[in-house]
Amino acid sequence: MVRKIHFSWRYNRRFKTRNKQRSKLWYILAAVLLVVGIRYFFRQRVEVAVKMDTSLEQETTGVINLGREIYLRIVSTVIPGFNSSQQEGEAATKPGQNTEKNALTNPKAIIVAQIPYLGITTEPLINKPENTAAPPKITIPANHELNKGKKIIIYHTHATESFVPSSGKAFISTDPSQTVAQMGLELADILQNEHQIPVVHEQTIHDVPRTGAYERALPTIKKLLQSYPDAALVVDLHRDGVAKEVTTAELNGKPSARILLVVGSRHANWEENMQKAKFLHQELEKLAPGISRGIRERPLVYNQNLHTGSLLIELGGYQNSLEEARRTLPVLAQALAKLYHAAS
Repeated sequence: MVRKIHFSWRYNRRFKTRNKQRSKLWYILAAVLLVVGIRYFFRQRVEVAVKMDTSLEQETTGVINLGREIYLRIVSTVIPGFNSSQQEGEAATKPGQNTEKNALTNPKAIIVAQIPYLGITTEPLINKPENTAAPPKITIPANHELNKGKKIIIYHTHATESFVPSSGKAFISTDPSQTVAQMGLELADILQNEHQIPVVHEQTIHDVPRTGAYERALPTIKKLLQSYPDAALVVDLHRDGVAKEVTTAELNGKPSARILLVVGSRHANWEENMQKAKFLHQELEKLAPGISRGIRERPLVYNQNLHTGSLLIELGGYQNSLEEARRTLPVLAQALAKLYHAAS
């Protein structure tokens, strides 16, 4: 009887031990299945999230591209020659050139260039040429050789730009004597009388309204070049729209307008214009250090694709007086005369 009880007790104990082991195995199996299930569940969620993120990114990219296209179309209504030379400009862009910092993708730069009274005291997008011992080599086609028999054409895309301290207004269409047109007239007079260089000065107003001025100036320039096909230089004279601290320097102890050269690079032959701008900049610095603000290169056209001797010159700014701009004219004329004779 005792043996029977003892055997029963040992059997029950062994049975309970086995049950506990089985229970542990079941617990372990359940835990493994739970972990696998959780991982599978979250993996599916992650894949769905990734797909959603990818889809969202694609949609966002599409919206951005659409927005950029709309933006460029709006810009093309006010930026000179953007539509007519877009493919040409894209072909002219060099590999590795950073176009994200240019005027097309920098609304602030466009506003600064087009609207005065912003109080801007810095000079964005200014690239001053490096000082080199030898002047830049100017490559000029045979039909554009610079010599005394060829003319300099001076015109104004923005002929109504005036000088507020003298005129009280930033733009005047009824009195050219208060505008850059007067500065063009006086520059032409200095070039002809002091440097014996023949000049054609065109005073047609293209910037009323201001939007679309470059498009309206295009037929004028083409007509001038048809009349004077051997013109040596084509100068588009402006005044800038930035603050006086930027556009003013001392010349002979008196405040005088500084000069900024602008080169549009959205056409095939822009580098020839750039070489002339570099030459002019260096001559200005030799004559009056600090009078030049350097060269601003922009991926635009400015109608400079019509002639390899095109120069866009900003003479002072809207906060300079007419007299301050006038003081700089002899230096500008002398530098232009140097450029005029450089390749003859």
